[in-house]
Amino acid sequence: MIKTYFYIKTDKQNSNGESPIYAKIELQGKTSTLSTGKYIAKDQ
Repeated sequence: MIKTYFYIKTDKQNSNGESPIYAKIELQGKTSTLSTGKYIAKDQ
């Protein structure tokens, strides 16, 4: 079964004060983490 988690890395921010959105994908006991390339404001 595949599991996908999305989370925000609040410790890393761009010049606009937005945090990057990361994805963690788990399949058959193996995990891969990647950046989605999208950012979100901390107050949303």
